[in-house]
Amino acid sequence: MKIPAQIEKEIRQNFTVDEIRKFYRQVSSLTEFEIVYKPLDNNLVDKYRQFGLKTGDAKIAAFCEQEHIQIFVSENRHFLEKLSEVPCFIADSKTFCEIFSLPE
Repeated sequence: MKIPAQIEKEIRQNFTVDEIRKFYRQVSSLTEFEIVYKPLDNNLVDKYRQFGLKTGDAKIAAFCEQEHIQIFVSENRHFLEKLSEVPCFIADSKTFCEIFSLPE
């Protein structure tokens, strides 16, 4: 599992310390993960900005393409569903858990 630095930053800004611990404990119990700090290809970011995405959203879409992400799990990234060219499968957490027979 790859977690973009952008998402890691949002987790730290929006979760309590206990929620952060719970999140990483759950993730690490399922699989190995890494936080990716590699700079994004600006051409990919520009590509998604040309589709009308805000910069932060364009960075997430660019990350998915650059890192060859197969499944993007999010509760609030529905903007990607509206793109004609989506770099990955998008699922909310409930759908993801159903696909992989995981407890919610």
